[in-house]
Amino acid sequence: AAVSRSVHELLPDTAVYRMGGDEFVLLWQGGDEREFRRDVERVRSLFAGTLGFTASVGCAWVRREDDIGEGLIAADARMFASKRDFYRSSPQSGRYRSGLDDVLDLARPGRLEELLASDSFTLYCQPQFRVADGAVVGGEILLRLISEGKVIPPTQFIPLLESSGLIIPVGKWVLEQSVRQCCKWLACVPDFVMNVNCSYLQMLDEDFVQSVKEIINRYRLDPSHIVLELTESRFVTDQDRLNDTFMRLRSLNIRLAMDDFGTGYSSLSCLSCTPADIVKIDREFIRGICDQSHSFNRSFIGSVINLCHSVGISVCAEGVEEKGELETVLSLEADSVQGFYFSKPVTPDEFEKQHIKHPDIG
Repeated sequence: AAVSRSVHELLPDTAVYRMGGDEFVLLWQGGDEREFRRDVERVRSLFAGTLGFTASVGCAWVRREDDIGEGLIAADARMFASKRDFYRSSPQSGRYRSGLDDVLDLARPGRLEELLASDSFTLYCQPQFRVADGAVVGGEILLRLISEGKVIPPTQFIPLLESSGLIIPVGKWVLEQSVRQCCKWLACVPDFVMNVNCSYLQMLDEDFVQSVKEIINRYRLDPSHIVLELTESRFVTDQDRLNDTFMRLRSLNIRLAMDDFGTGYSSLSCLSCTPADIVKIDREFIRGICDQSHSFNRSFIGSVINLCHSVGISVCAEGVEEKGELETVLSLEADSVQGFYFSKPVTPDEFEKQHIKHPDIG
């Protein structure tokens, strides 16, 4: 009540709603981008100064009242991303201001359509290695946006693609390019598997499964070489609505991966009611796992791996950046690994030069 009252006193024309816990929604109307930026800063200053704590903020533009639902979804996703991206910095830092300016630029009417038309979206790929023998067994396709010579983090443009509905055609393009690339690399690595991130909005689209089937058939690809990744939080919050899509995809022999495991709402309990074939443990649990001070993370990962293996789920440790982290993950018997220790995401051409001809992690 104190938060709502304080924000309403600061911005009397802005409606304030409590969504639950410590999450609030502010419905800001009218004005231009300069006013919007000013009010965002005023709210953040209120939290940091008067109320005495920091706030993570996610913003979304909506043009019609009917779009508010999608706007809330986009703002929620961006708020969650802000905790791990540019909002981690202080409001006074250049990193924060740069990130906010990027989001506001992308949110301008027609801006995303301009970037799509100018081929500003491109694909990178990060390799995955089999723990047993160190061989390259797959790669994760990652969508990137390059605007005015700067690489925009996906946490900034993915929610906008979702709220605008553009995630459907863009996601279809990503999948087709991924399948085409996978077919090419299978000639050198017969068991290669391409991992493709999917928005939950794609999976809720009634034409999604059919479009996946058509793309795979067009390239005559064995579906077992494709894995679709969805974040853990979406498995939990939208599970009932997604189950039909999951079943239809698995009937095509396409595997599903639970990405960012450990950062969602239910973690271990989520495994009992999800159709995931693969669990990808988030970097936050891998970070410094070899240090004695991170014994909980090590025990947690060990428990996850043992539990997954007991029910036929394989485990990928992502975000491995140091040799000690790799050694610890190996000792815990993860099935595969990926991370900056081996390679940052690179262009498909670089991926082929570095990993397809000589698949050795050294």
